[in-house]
Amino acid sequence: QFDNKYKYIILGSIDSADLPIVKNAMNNFRHCKYIIVPHEVDANSIKKIESTLNDINMNYIHLSKSKGQNINNYDCVIIDSVGILLELYKYADIAYVGSGFSSGVHSIIEPLAQNCVVCYGPKIDILDEAVEITNLDIGNVINDSKELLNIFKLIEDDNKLLEIQSRGLKYINSNIGATEKIIQ
Repeated sequence: QFDNKYKYIILGSIDSADLPIVKNAMNNFRHCKYIIVPHEVDANSIKKIESTLNDINMNYIHLSKSKGQNINNYDCVIIDSVGILLELYKYADIAYVGSGFSSGVHSIIEPLAQNCVVCYGPKIDILDEAVEITNLDIGNVINDSKELLNIFKLIEDDNKLLEIQSRGLKYINSNIGATEKIIQ
């Protein structure tokens, strides 16, 4: 249902610590559609996301209720099912990977491999790949909503977006076969 005439930003594996950061950035950037995937798909997490979106007057639909609906009539799609985050990254140009303000950032390789510009909160030490892509200026550590807003604004600059996305794909391609190397 995701229409390629729109640009999408995905907020993947977000938790309650991410919400104030993404709320302010989203409130100041309405030039795209958002896909929001909570880290825990439970009633409490969904309610917190709904409350955040209601506070900034963004209309949304739950994926489970979107059958027969045009999701492009909504600013946001809340993913209320599990196991599809990897597939969803391919629809986005930018991915904010959650939990970098709480327990530590989640997988950044998945959105990078799906050609997303990747950003995340500052707790990256638990994930070697996050540290590496940050040091290589491929991924972006976000410390506040202003920095996140600046990343969101990249969606309006096709050339800059493509440049960063190509660096990410180059990184992914340079690591192809890593499992085989480790086994050997």
